[in-house]
Amino acid sequence: MRKATLQASPSGNANKSNDGLQVIGADYDEVFTDMVRIPSAHRINFDNTEIPNGTVIRIDHGGKTAYAIVRGMGERADAVIQIDEFMRDRLGVKLRGKIPSCCIRSATPLEKVFWYCRATNPAVHVPAWLAVISIGLGVFSIVLSIGLAVSGSS
Repeated sequence: MRKATLQASPSGNANKSNDGLQVIGADYDEVFTDMVRIPSAHRINFDNTEIPNGTVIRIDHGGKTAYAIVRGMGERADAVIQIDEFMRDRLGVKLRGKIPSCCIRSATPLEKVFWYCRATNPAVHVPAWLAVISIGLGVFSIVLSIGLAVSGSS
């Protein structure tokens, strides 16, 4: 993961963007995909590293939280975030509104599991639920076999 280079703002503070990222609409084929697009120059974690393409991110805005997969925007470098209407409603933000860049970070491993299980796209959340159920049944089987082995040896 490469270190990001933050530029000093006119006020002297080194941050990603003074005003945050301006919200723009998503392309039609990216609606209901739980994907946002942010130029790589503005995908910076708290530890000053770039958030790679394909990472599950957490976006906090106005007391609301949403999770999404982040992608780049090609050569575009201005401070924008491309979000579909569903995600904007979830966050309570309007088109041309602002989301502070400090409110965007990589999701933790547990948050990633929650995102997979609550994803909008059934091609993502159905296999995730099957995996969670399979893990649960596996753990239950191990506990049951240990319990039977202990009670059978008495």
